[in-house]
Amino acid sequence: MSARNPSSCIPHPISTVRQYMDSTPHVGLYGHEIPELDKYRILYPKVVSGGFLNLSGLFIPLEVEILLSFGPNYSPLTPPDISSYMVAIKNYSDGYLEKGVDLKMYNREDLELHYSCFVAAMLNHQQQTLYHRMLSHLFQVTLSFLRKHSDLIIVQADKGKTSILIPRVDYIDKVQVWLDSYVSSGACIVYKDDRAMLLRHLTALYRRLALPLCRLFVLNPTLFPRPIYLELHEKRNSPPEISYLYGSLKIHKDGCPIRSICSPVDWLISPIHKLCGLFLKQVLDERLSKNNLDNMDHLTGHLISLEPISGYVFITLDIKEMYPKTQLEPLWAVLQDLMARDWFRNSCPIEISLLERMLKFILYQANYFSFNSIWYQQIEGLPQGGSASGYLAKIFLDSRLDDR
Repeated sequence: MSARNPSSCIPHPISTVRQYMDSTPHVGLYGHEIPELDKYRILYPKVVSGGFLNLSGLFIPLEVEILLSFGPNYSPLTPPDISSYMVAIKNYSDGYLEKGVDLKMYNREDLELHYSCFVAAMLNHQQQTLYHRMLSHLFQVTLSFLRKHSDLIIVQADKGKTSILIPRVDYIDKVQVWLDSYVSSGACIVYKDDRAMLLRHLTALYRRLALPLCRLFVLNPTLFPRPIYLELHEKRNSPPEISYLYGSLKIHKDGCPIRSICSPVDWLISPIHKLCGLFLKQVLDERLSKNNLDNMDHLTGHLISLEPISGYVFITLDIKEMYPKTQLEPLWAVLQDLMARDWFRNSCPIEISLLERMLKFILYQANYFSFNSIWYQQIEGLPQGGSASGYLAKIFLDSRLDDR
């Protein structure tokens, strides 16, 4: 395993592009200058140093190691476009207003001309720096290597920011080992019925929830974030999708097992998950006991103060597979008890009956996922990747840790 921080060796882009302009713009939006780039580095790669682990057994070119060691949050270089220009306009608008220049007063032709000069200068700038030439070389070598070895995939580590190169068949085997164990435990079953009928049923259930939620947002646009409303509305008429299971590798454990995650991308129930977590957090955040995961110092002190079992010594504490092992029936009993309380009803931003239907939908009715063309239904546990799962697991743990 090797981890590198090549960004310390690569020169940073210069902070101005004036020297790359053939001629000054004909309009004076910036006093005949292209603005400095310090305030909007979105035009440049953002490197989050990570590491690289080779589980393929192949010789890996140094360029591939360097690029993958940048970490999974690496944002590759993109050509500047109109959105980049608008970022510049936004960042510099206040400063020019103070100088008596209102950028909004310029007509469309002037803006288009200045935009063309801006993009031309930015493209020229990107082509002129050693930084960009070096990145281009890393990309070309890595792309050539991955095309030559199409049986390899890049996976993210469960801890840290390490990128892992592993044969596709080995990755599938690791996920399948976890799935077989999960199925044998009774927490999950293989779905063998009509898939088209299931999707139609899930779509009908989803629309019965999405319609009143969209109506509530129209009446009160502050009820929840607008992006969730747009996602709710879009999925009402989009082809339904169940979640696809993938895994991040636990490289800190022997054998590098996987942590299973349900991808939220195109997942039909994703906006319902988001709203369940949002509404529960609004009502319960101040009501949970101090002995929960938000206050680890207090929780640790509480655990240490517990009377030990005779003949045993407390050495360590680990919550193993918190999401998959969360029991739904006890969790549902806790939720029902909370929703029956007057303070919960008075604080909940939507009707309790609607929230209850939303929770039933994500916990019992739409808990399906797929892997390697096989569909599964989750009988127990919470899907890691569902927006509400973390908060629901915290509520469940809190009910077990509460000493009131």
